Amino acid sequence: MNKAFAIAAALSVGVIASPSRAGVVLTQNIVTTSGTNTSTDNRTIMIQGNKQKVVMSNQSIVLDLDGGKMILLNPATKSYTELPFPPTGQMASVMQNMGGVNLDFKKAGAQRTVGGYQCQEYDSSGKSIMGEFTAKGCFSSQAPGADDYSAFTRNLAQKFEAVGMAKTTGRQPNGVPMELETTTKLTNFNIPGMPPEQAERFKQMMANRPPTVTRSTTTSIKTTDLPADTFAVPAGYVERRIGLGGPGGAPAPGPTPYEGE
Repeated sequence: MNKAFAIAAALSVGVIASPSRAGVVLTQNIVTTSGTNTSTDNRTIMIQGNKQKVVMSNQSIVLDLDGGKMILLNPATKSYTELPFPPTGQMASVMQNMGGVNLDFKKAGAQRTVGGYQCQEYDSSGKSIMGEFTAKGCFSSQAPGADDYSAFTRNLAQKFEAVGMAKTTGRQPNGVPMELETTTKLTNFNIPGMPPEQAERFKQMMANRPPTVTRSTTTSIKTTDLPADTFAVPAGYVERRIGLGGPGGAPAPGPTPYEGE
């Protein structure tokens, strides 16, 4: 479930640029709090054309809109997993149930300056069959790469709408999120295929669990040309496949090394 949250979060703040423009690089500080537990991380978002790479401490996510795929990179094990994009099957159900891509922002009225750029405050809230979420942030249309970022959020919403996973086209803020805070409270727990008694136990666990609050702050933004291999699977990485792929439930073929392009 944490991976699904990471993917949803990562996708919800992604960026994209027109092929004729320079790439965009954002660096963000991430603080996640759940009860008395707090963790910090740094995230780098890189964009060139219709490709995006999000780099975190324990994994990277490459999104190729034109190729219709998402690649999860694990530097610790030097492995990768390729998934279709938009997601299909169980992953699509999990993300849709969480409401992770259904953020409908509205202007909050206030304007302020963050990181040297004027930004407009926005709020969002909603419910899904798994819980409730709120989000508030300050988005700058003056920051470098702001037009490309805004284009991505619209295109991303259209991709999800095309497969019935969201209805948010045209309701995304303009600009780069200089600050963004999301609060997620799981009030229900529903994974397709989970036995009812197990689902009920998880539901009771989640009812007593404090909400998860994630705060991201953009610390730097720049535009630059990014080499093509930025978005490629690194040489020597081994493919790890999810699920069962053989007849009669036989395991999918074993890992194969990727030698690079």
